[in-house]
Amino acid sequence: MFKGRKKMIIPKLVARRVHGKQGIIPMLKKIIQNLPCHRRKNPKTQSKTVEDSEFEAPAASQDSEAPSTVSPTPGGRKKKKKSTEEPVLPEFIIRLVPTVHGASQRVSVPYQSDFDDVAAAIFDTVPCSDIPLKPTLSYRLTSKSGKILLNDMDAWSSLRAAAVVRLNDKKKSANDYFEICLAPDNYLASVQHRNNPKSAKKNSKRAKDDLDLDHRSEPDEDDVGGEVSVMEKEQEKLGELERKHQGKCQKCAADQPEVWCKIDKNGTHTPITYVMRNSWAHSLALEEHGVTLDNPPNTPLFSAFHKKRDDPSSTKTVDFHCLGFDSKMNTALLAIIANTSSLRRYPSAGSPSRRPQPVAVPTAVPAADTPNPEDEDIADFFNFLDSVDDRRCVGRFLEALIADEVFNVGDIIRQGKEYLESSVIGMKSTLASWVVDLARKRVNSVR
Repeated sequence: MFKGRKKMIIPKLVARRVHGKQGIIPMLKKIIQNLPCHRRKNPKTQSKTVEDSEFEAPAASQDSEAPSTVSPTPGGRKKKKKSTEEPVLPEFIIRLVPTVHGASQRVSVPYQSDFDDVAAAIFDTVPCSDIPLKPTLSYRLTSKSGKILLNDMDAWSSLRAAAVVRLNDKKKSANDYFEICLAPDNYLASVQHRNNPKSAKKNSKRAKDDLDLDHRSEPDEDDVGGEVSVMEKEQEKLGELERKHQGKCQKCAADQPEVWCKIDKNGTHTPITYVMRNSWAHSLALEEHGVTLDNPPNTPLFSAFHKKRDDPSSTKTVDFHCLGFDSKMNTALLAIIANTSSLRRYPSAGSPSRRPQPVAVPTAVPAADTPNPEDEDIADFFNFLDSVDDRRCVGRFLEALIADEVFNVGDIIRQGKEYLESSVIGMKSTLASWVVDLARKRVNSVR
């Protein structure tokens, strides 16, 4: 084709060469560049198409098994929403169980275990599985905290909840176990003497205090039978409290039918916690004075339901009896004061004149010393905190503080902010700082 076209163009070029001033070679180059075949092979356009093709995504073939993926640009990434993390459940719960050998043993129990399996594992470790009389079980959250009864599935559920809190706490606790306690205190010694009668003969004085583990004799009032009867009464009283206070409040039971509620001295609906129920039932079983199904024990745990005691520093009318004077002496003293006040006094000869001196009247006995502000009960202090800012709900930590033997404002100041943030109490940093600051300000203001 090129040759044919060239033949047709050459006569024209020859004519231009003849009639024009341009040469044939420049004209031939221009004509060749304008040819369609030359445009396809133009290196400039070809380079551009190649460069453009380098940035074009290759078309996905129908035969390809995996489609091609295009990496997303950084600007097109969507921010991930923060998901609420569920608490991690422990696989096992470790308990430190005392044994008759004198040393305690670590025992791991699956988290999903039943209470009967847990109690059986403890009795096997002591060991006392073959003994008819079993000990009363309890546990401690920390080495300094009080004992918490471990006698049913509800108590075991509370221990498991404490294990979950300890596992998910940012500040890991030094101990990864729960200490198990046995009651009465002479139970282990009684088991030792039962297993080794020779040692019981050597220690005849201690053997007298041993428990009747096999129920060979009738239990006395001071024997463990009394302890068992108290436990039975406690369970009975706990059922009576449940029928009396669970779901009976029209205001609170509307949303939570199983809530335990009682109105405190300020008219506030206060929930009755698990620890409060057991303490109340225990006092009822012991028939403590003044404790009924409506009136809880007068302890710091129930301070919200009892009126404050009279302040010894409060002003009262003082009579002569409280001054320590006899009535006859008071009458004579008043007569002397009346007579001497009516007489005129004259200066004696040779002595300077003196004005009559007033007779000293006995002053009232000073009131009792002002109580130490650090001894303010922790329940009263928490009521004060609620009056300052009830949104913080500090009352939910009262149970844990009392269980850890923190009873007054001074204990909070001495323990400090780090203690309130620990896994034992579980306050947040801002709340712990606020509580400690107000405790110090309250003590300093009274002083």
